[in-house]
Amino acid sequence: PENLDYNITTTVSNCSVITSSLTVQNINTDHSGIYSCEGISRRRIIAPDFSVSVTKGQICQRPFYNNDAWYPQMCIRCYCSNLTDECSSATGYATNPVLIESSIKPSDAAIVNFKTKEYYKPAREITFANKAAMKYFINETYYKKLVPNPDYYFGGAFNMAGSWLTRYGYPLTYKLILSGENSDYLPGPLVVIKGESDSIYHCSVKYRLPVYASNEVFENNMRIYLWEQDNWFTDHRCTLPATRRDFINVLKNVRLVLFKVKYYNGQTNFQMSRISMQEAIETTNSYSWAAKLEKCKCPAGYSG
Repeated sequence: PENLDYNITTTVSNCSVITSSLTVQNINTDHSGIYSCEGISRRRIIAPDFSVSVTKGQICQRPFYNNDAWYPQMCIRCYCSNLTDECSSATGYATNPVLIESSIKPSDAAIVNFKTKEYYKPAREITFANKAAMKYFINETYYKKLVPNPDYYFGGAFNMAGSWLTRYGYPLTYKLILSGENSDYLPGPLVVIKGESDSIYHCSVKYRLPVYASNEVFENNMRIYLWEQDNWFTDHRCTLPATRRDFINVLKNVRLVLFKVKYYNGQTNFQMSRISMQEAIETTNSYSWAAKLEKCKCPAGYSG
């Protein structure tokens, strides 16, 4: 905009790296928009665009929070163990730049019927297709034996058991490789997370196919957010939406993660790789925050 009050600072290091920063003064709602940076030399270099949204005051008001909210529907109701309804996004935290990646031996993997709780641990049937890529696949003979039943899931602790509270609001990502035909989709949870005594179930959006298969190979890049508003339920039929309380009770001590194996009747195999997550970590920057992690104002008689 024409009334933009700003200054640009530029530093050069090692005679080869130029770093520039843009500071906008007296910012107001007119300054919302897309900002980009170009470096002009023998070749043109364009940095990624940044979308900036400027609002007046906090969008989320007590008893809600979320410093990253763009509109009221993104606000999250305070949980705070039902002791107070006064909370905010946790300041002094930032996203850990290092991904938490799965680490599992084939002998630790399991095929699980999440309804009957039957466990199968076929060490020779679940193997690494590529150890460096952390890719798992199910032996074709064993696949044909078990997988026609859509209640069987591929699961394990994936070296990720324990508290996931600092991962709340962040995505669980993985690659899903399917072969076969996209025919006769089989409904059911895509992911099941089991806690000490309860489970939560992630289900696909109604009338939308969540994954695809191909007669050759189709790689699905899956991204599922660990917060209750991303289609999480407390029953495998996906009829009872999970509340914040349900979600926190499971995340405080995760024991097992299960991934759906059979999506289509025409599907012929199952592979998956690169199971990973992000989390919030403490930082010395008191102005940074983890938007979906809550910081509660403790009532009298409580601390922590």
